[in-house]
Amino acid sequence: MSRPDRRHFTFGCLSTLVVGAPAIAGAQVHTPAILPPRTLNILVPTLGGTGLDLVGNVLADCLGEAGIDARIELTASGEASDAVSKLLSPRTDPSTTVLIASGAIIGTLLYRHAAIYLSSTRPLVRLLNDYGVVVVSRDNPAANFSELAAAWVAAPESVRWTGAKLGSTGHLLALSIARQLNLPANAVSYRPSVTGAAGLKAVLAGQVECGVINLSDLVPYLGSGLLRALAVAAPQRLPGLNVPTLFEYGVDCRTPNWCGLFASPGISQSGYQALLGMTDRMVSTLTWRSKLYQYNWISAYLGGEPFEVYVQAETERLRDLLTALGL
Repeated sequence: MSRPDRRHFTFGCLSTLVVGAPAIAGAQVHTPAILPPRTLNILVPTLGGTGLDLVGNVLADCLGEAGIDARIELTASGEASDAVSKLLSPRTDPSTTVLIASGAIIGTLLYRHAAIYLSSTRPLVRLLNDYGVVVVSRDNPAANFSELAAAWVAAPESVRWTGAKLGSTGHLLALSIARQLNLPANAVSYRPSVTGAAGLKAVLAGQVECGVINLSDLVPYLGSGLLRALAVAAPQRLPGLNVPTLFEYGVDCRTPNWCGLFASPGISQSGYQALLGMTDRMVSTLTWRSKLYQYNWISAYLGGEPFEVYVQAETERLRDLLTALGL
């Protein structure tokens, strides 16, 4: 991904009266505002070419315009638990390192009964929502989701699915759809793909009948005529995407694949506030807003303690869902 020229500027300092300091005639006493880090290492818990990799690169570009040298570090193993371990390592500087993760990452860690979870980190901010879209190739005989569902119920083995890793939002969405269609979990023939692009290629090649792909991964294919989007797992139809929701077809699946940043639990309060201030400023920039539009992301900014509460609730929701699905 090409990056724009980075323009440097200094974040303004806020002047604050020091409570309890002795008054000195004619003097003003100030404490400096907490400044953002000059460098930032963004850990991506996947290989390159994934949605999280894309978000990480966009973050690096936006922060670069603010004079912050933000760099991406992919996880060579492609295992999210390794990225979490890196964040928790005593050799990692907590004030200059964040992990980018999502609801899908929580699901995959829970599904695999990993030894380490995002609950070991300190949630920083939720940035955006992305939504799963049920797609088929242009040659698929199903004209809409109702026809696809009917074919699946009639012959479960005839409809093969693809999406992200087992336990991911896409995998759980396919299983949730099956459950609402009164199909057992073992009726879901699901082929995990390393990236959204790989999943799309599997659909186009006829290796599977349909895919659950994040909307952002569909951007290069929108309007190409090679794929057809049958339904989106969103609360309502999304702007600029004339695709019905699953709820319109009687399937109550309206959960986003949110994406956010996580800090080390060892970070100081001042370091945590510095990172919060950094992201607060970034999401208000024109560059960030234009990227949301470009990739069909929905702004869902939530920072600090409210996001910590949200992550805890999401972890419990996903754990309960996996249990209900027999996983």
